Amino acid sequence: MTLAETTPMNGGPDFKVVLGPDLGALATMRREATERLGAHGLTPETVDAVLLVLSELGANAIQRTQRRASVLVRVWLGDTTVIAEVENVGSPFDDRPAHAEQQVDSDSEGGRGLVIVRALSSEVTMKHHDGRCIVRAVVPFR
Repeated sequence: MTLAETTPMNGGPDFKVVLGPDLGALATMRREATERLGAHGLTPETVDAVLLVLSELGANAIQRTQRRASVLVRVWLGDTTVIAEVENVGSPFDDRPAHAEQQVDSDSEGGRGLVIVRALSSEVTMKHHDGRCIVRAVVPFR
């Protein structure tokens, strides 16, 4: 069993979306996630937090993926949390805790994604396995 085949909860994800290799795919993912999360009775605040986490992780994955490969987004719904996971073909990145706490230049166009994800999540893990990057965020219900 590979890391990509392991699940954070019993059973498969409540939903998954495969994103194409361009940022336009994020709009489709957000629409589907909004529909699916809303159907489970999550509060608008929780849905907004999960959408922001998925958008930031998805954008990072699309921008960093190699060979214009697709990006896999998986979501599990727990009793008090939503687990959002994004997987792509890509090289390892700096996931040291200090990296997330660094000051981001207010004029820079990037660098805020993981800071935002960590602020909205109770836990963020990053794994690298067989040339794939997997980022998992646990978003508490609001």
